[in-house]
Amino acid sequence: RDLQRGHAFPLASPAASQEVQPSRTTLKDADVVQFLSKVFFAYEDDGVVSVSVVRIGNLKGSCRIHWRTQDSSAKKDLKYIHGEDVIDFGPGESVRTFEITIISDDHFDTALDFDVILEDPEGCILDPRLHV
Repeated sequence: RDLQRGHAFPLASPAASQEVQPSRTTLKDADVVQFLSKVFFAYEDDGVVSVSVVRIGNLKGSCRIHWRTQDSSAKKDLKYIHGEDVIDFGPGESVRTFEITIISDDHFDTALDFDVILEDPEGCILDPRLHV
């Protein structure tokens, strides 16, 4: 299973803690998908954090990647709303952005984060250089 993990709210930086298995698609013939930035930041009062995923390559065909959130120091339903979905890149599409809802409360918090994971690429691969 291909994974790319990012911390979001307030930070998102790619790092993988699980072993990465090569996808059926090779670097030679596939576009590469990764987070647009190593860091995504949002204040609690922003209500959402926007996460961008970029596709690099010839962009001729279509590809798809699954994403999901996972608890870290921020816990779902207390600090953010869990999300998971599929990003479909059509021919010529290079950037897709999705939003994750941040829960605002009256409690003081230090910087909290949760993981955003990219996995299960179809017709593309995850950038292997971002796996740490």
